[in-house]
Amino acid sequence: MMKPVKRLYLSTDEIHLADASLVLELNSCGRGFITAQTTTDYTGKLVRLDVGYSGLLLRWFTGYVERSQPAENGYQRLFVRELAGVFERMWPCSFQHPTLRDVAGWLEENSGISIAVPDVPYSDKPIPHFTHNGTGYQLLNNLGRAFSITDYIWYPLPDGSLYVGGAEKALFAGRPVEIPAEFSQGTAGGNSMTLPVIQSLRPGVDVNGERVTKVHLANDTMTITWTPRNRATGQPLQKTPAQRQIESHYPELASGLHLPKLARVVAPSEAVKSGNFADPFRPRYAVDVQLLDADGNPDNQTPVYSAVPLPVPMAGNDSGMFQFPPEGTLVEVAFTGGRPDKPFIRQTLPDGTSLPDIKPGEQLQQQRAEVSQR
Repeated sequence: MMKPVKRLYLSTDEIHLADASLVLELNSCGRGFITAQTTTDYTGKLVRLDVGYSGLLLRWFTGYVERSQPAENGYQRLFVRELAGVFERMWPCSFQHPTLRDVAGWLEENSGISIAVPDVPYSDKPIPHFTHNGTGYQLLNNLGRAFSITDYIWYPLPDGSLYVGGAEKALFAGRPVEIPAEFSQGTAGGNSMTLPVIQSLRPGVDVNGERVTKVHLANDTMTITWTPRNRATGQPLQKTPAQRQIESHYPELASGLHLPKLARVVAPSEAVKSGNFADPFRPRYAVDVQLLDADGNPDNQTPVYSAVPLPVPMAGNDSGMFQFPPEGTLVEVAFTGGRPDKPFIRQTLPDGTSLPDIKPGEQLQQQRAEVSQR
């Protein structure tokens, strides 16, 4: 078998590579360790690695040296990241009516990294808001949900630029690869395979019908890992061991009950008469609601919640402000202590309703145009 060729460049210098252990991941930034024959400290400098064979050498990693320390005599051990590592820090932003192309352009302008967006309708369709107050990695992961992109992925390309968008328009879309079992040098967990170096193999490639999510280059071998997924949505069919362990201790995280949910009012539960008492068993002043999914559509997998208590400003015995919200009203539902048996309505929202005349600084209580208090 031919021996793989690996060519390492640190800054503009070609340096002998003694050892390499690098990982590329889908929806993440590649990183790893390199041992190079040099005494120079290249911290903060550009690093490029070409991998292949004498007949075809391809760029496989473009990044920077995050830290460096001396190894054995005449060598340095370097920790490197792909250029997308700049998104590890906080990237707060606030946009109104942005498109995916707008957000990508802002990221490109502020990071210096070229970001490729596919020429499809969702790239130029504005959404109401996009706000973020976390890391750049979290921002990139949130773009798919914000812009309703089916099977959304992002990953660094060999030259250090990024692709952001649906998998159907990605670099390896429509280019499936079949690797015979006899090429395998080992397997583990039912979802990984160790192979000789294949210079064109990267996260996002479909190998033997499964999408590769991780590629680990360890000198002259590559270990690829894939995650079984829903073919229509791209969502994983299995949870990670860490996710299962966390959800066993915090079940509210599994069902999302720690987060507020939106719902539509289906009907009032019952009429209320003077002297009726509200209690958890029979709240009376309550409505039936249908939960919505993250995109605002009815969650058909969840049945209608019956008799969910309504909020009462200035509540007291025989006092307060009351109004059953009409059918179709958008409400925010929360869960006391993250418990599924304790839902309550926190507030009503005006989405989808007509509004009265109101100016900043004014206060208005209105039942209809003819009945109001300002």
